[in-house]
Amino acid sequence: MGQLPKLYSFQNDMADHFLSGEDLLVQAPTGSGKTLGAIFPGIMQFSHPNPHYALQSIRYGVPMRTLANKFVEDYGSKDQEFYDWKSEWNAHIQTGEHPADPLFEGKLVFATVDQMLASFLNVPYGVPKRQDNINAGAFIGSYLIFDEFHLYPSSQMLLSVLTMCRMLEGISRFTLMTATFSRDLLHAISTELGATVIADAPGVAITDGRFSDIEHLHHQHRTWTAHNDVLTAHHILQALDDHTTVLCVVNQVDRAQSLYRDMADALPSDVDVCLLHSRFYRKHRQDKERHVTGWLGKPDPNSPRTDGRRKVVVATQVVEVGLDISADVLLTECAPAASLIQRAGRCARWGGMARCASSCRRYTLLTTKHWQVSRTLRHMKMMVYVRLARRHGPHLHHPSFKGRCSAITTSSG
Repeated sequence: MGQLPKLYSFQNDMADHFLSGEDLLVQAPTGSGKTLGAIFPGIMQFSHPNPHYALQSIRYGVPMRTLANKFVEDYGSKDQEFYDWKSEWNAHIQTGEHPADPLFEGKLVFATVDQMLASFLNVPYGVPKRQDNINAGAFIGSYLIFDEFHLYPSSQMLLSVLTMCRMLEGISRFTLMTATFSRDLLHAISTELGATVIADAPGVAITDGRFSDIEHLHHQHRTWTAHNDVLTAHHILQALDDHTTVLCVVNQVDRAQSLYRDMADALPSDVDVCLLHSRFYRKHRQDKERHVTGWLGKPDPNSPRTDGRRKVVVATQVVEVGLDISADVLLTECAPAASLIQRAGRCARWGGMARCASSCRRYTLLTTKHWQVSRTLRHMKMMVYVRLARRHGPHLHHPSFKGRCSAITTSSG
């Protein structure tokens, strides 16, 4: 039998507030242990049920599949690590990639947020229509955790999640967690939902606030610089002069592919480079994620890396969450502040010094591509017009036909 995990003070605060019957809104730095802090009080409820509130299950929602995959690996079995852990608590997963629990029957289920919302709204994925009202019951009396909620589209998914929490007030418990949200927005959400905020006050240093006992956060030193240049392979090669690992994050897949090709043409013999974005087939992307984690993941003291080769990862936003990696240098295109903070969390993650550089000049895709897209849409419009003409020859110039052409080509774009 395992022991109780060692908790940081903010994780103990989360447990105390939750076990006192409060819902939580948590803002904590990347790599601080938010997941354990959220799950721990739920597991304690499984182990020692509260007579006033019988917790049925834990539903953990994430915005990306990679996060669900990682958490299932971490919580697939905690028999030897976690006090009083039972095999029926082993994590289940429900995502489009791994639809292993479509009815949310597990005690601990990690799922993408769209899967949770669809089930709650009686339109679940992968369930026969005659059973589409069953899944909503999986969230009644459950503990709902929504992680990285700053990544939810504010006008759609985030609003739906907040509405769901309001509808289940007093019936289910919830915790919302983020690393990057403004204090004003946190206060507004906490007021709306009646949740307790666990976060440092604005301007409080990590060494003086709630997270002061997390030792590795004290030794994270990141230096930010901004450059009025387009990010190029030349900048990556320059960064490799003084460092061994470089993470380059851009905002578009086409841009990442172009940068990767430029790197491959100018690659020194002792440098390995990997491209990671969302367009790879599932198996290839999983292989690449394992590859990147092997390069930049937390080093094992018992088997240090000794190949002596420098590593470069060129990626899109897919590395912002879900990958437990750390590089010496981050080179990034300009992005929203929340994204920049998430990207910086992939540097000096376990302490040490790192350099973060942001390119402030916008990269413009080749105009020939825009011309090709425009030409394709014009061609589609002409094809539709010709087909209508063949079918309704005498009425070809009627306004309704031109309107139908415009509607079809607009929706295609």
